[in-house]
Amino acid sequence: IRDQILAASGSLNTTMHGPGVRPRIHPDVIATSTTRKWPTVIRETSEHWRRSIYVFMRRSMRVPFFETFDVPDAMQSRGVREQTTVVTQALMLLNNPFVLRMAGRMAERVIKQAGDDVDRQVTIAWQLAIQRDPGPRERRLSTDLVTRHGLPSLCRGLFNVNEFVIIE
Repeated sequence: IRDQILAASGSLNTTMHGPGVRPRIHPDVIATSTTRKWPTVIRETSEHWRRSIYVFMRRSMRVPFFETFDVPDAMQSRGVREQTTVVTQALMLLNNPFVLRMAGRMAERVIKQAGDDVDRQVTIAWQLAIQRDPGPRERRLSTDLVTRHGLPSLCRGLFNVNEFVIIE
């Protein structure tokens, strides 16, 4: 999901190989770690936006975004990955600072392609996030959302659509 958000926003750093990256984790979460060995990142940059496979994992310091979406426990071997659907996942995709920033970056990307044409913005946003054009009802609701609350709100909403989150 993190990689998909980065890709839709145009921020995914596709650099391969090399050391793991340590994304921004709120200092209050770092303080709960027994070792407190995590760099303080005030603002993430493209260096931090590599594919999630390159995110450094510590057994004593779990990345909250991954934890919410059932990251495997590094202390145990598992043949099958657990899957849950819980309210905290939707809240993470609506309120997390990383998600909000990527929604803003996606909106900027859409505006560069569509200009001020709201209908075109809606089409491009859906194509980037969901890989298809919106249906008539989706277009109407999306256009209303952009008009009332701005393009970043639509982008953030698209990050919560089942078609975005669940790969079938």
